Order: sequence, then C-alpha cells, then structure tokens
Amino acid sequence: KWVDQVVKDFPQNADVWGIQMKIHLMMEDKEPKKFLEKAIRAVSRQIELAPGNVGPRLERFKLFVRKTDLARAMQELNDIYAMYKKYPNLHFQRGNLFSLMGNAKSAMDEYREELKSHPDNVNAVLALGNENLKAKNLDEALRLFSDAMRLAPKSGEPRQLAGYVQFLKKDYDAAVALLLSAVELDPGNPTGYK
Repeated sequence: KWVDQVVKDFPQNADVWGIQMKIHLMMEDKEPKKFLEKAIRAVSRQIELAPGNVGPRLERFKLFVRKTDLARAMQELNDIYAMYKKYPNLHFQRGNLFSLMGNAKSAMDEYREELKSHPDNVNAVLALGNENLKAKNLDEALRLFSDAMRLAPKSGEPRQLAGYVQFLKKDYDAAVALLLSAVELDPGNPTGYK
C-alpha cells in the first residue's frame, strides 16, 4: 500500500516504479500471471521515465523470458543493441535466447560475436561449447571447454563438460581424469559423480 501511495505521489520518479516492479515480483507466488504483468507494466513505466538507462530494459528482458514471450524479449535486446552496440553480455543474452528458440546456428553466431568484444567471457565460451556439443562438433566443443578451463581454472564446470566430450569420443582415461578433477574443484556438484 505504501509503495502505491508513493507511486501516486511521485509518478515521475523512475526509481519508484522500479521498486514497485520488485514488489510485484515478490508477490508472484500468489498469482504468477497477474503479478508478472504488473511487474512488466511497472518496469515499462520506469523505462518511459528514464529511456537511456539499460538496467530497467534488462529487467524487462528477463521478465519477458520468464513469461516465455521470447519475441518481446528479443525486441528488448535489439533496442538495447541499437543504443549500446558493445554492451557486455548483450550478444551472450541474444545467444541464450536463440538457443531457447532452438536456433543453434544463430545462437553460435551470437556467442562468437560476444567473444569478439569480450574474449574472456567464460559463460559465452561455455555456451558456445555446449551448442557445439549439441551439434556433435566434439573437437570444437572440446577446444572451447579447454579454453574455458584456462579462463576459469578453479571452476569445475569446464572440466566436467570436457570430460563428457572425452567420454563421447571414447577416450575414457581422459574422461575419468577430467571428471575427477571437476569433482575435486566442485565436490557439491552431483553431476560430476554420474
């Protein structure tokens, strides 16, 4: 009630609308569709009041993804891209969206584009490796997972994925060594024990 009153008293304050969006998301458990729509309306108002601020646009993108409105999510990313061509993780997010849509070629293109601007983006390297793994490009996937091991030496995920690729390539000794090192780095990850 208090936030509604503040919104009523200060309708031109973009931050107030952002707070209202967060409150609606906290209420999402009760009526998911209703509160998700209210959150989208609140963040949309925040964007109207501060159109150059990327943060609310990324929030709206995430809300569209939660709603599985992938076309509007992609449009949001395109709008951000039109304003800031080299915004970090933008191509990575577009790649994730294309992957969700089942468009592996476009997903891989976006991940490669992200890596041109941000070559140390481990998440983009892993995502590109996963797309290659799904496409059965095992050598390329293994190369990418090796790059990810170099970029994130204390992470178990690239080792686990590389171990799986070695398993698929029937190099069982390498697979076991990689999987054991992944478990050493991340003993709480149950996937490493399978």
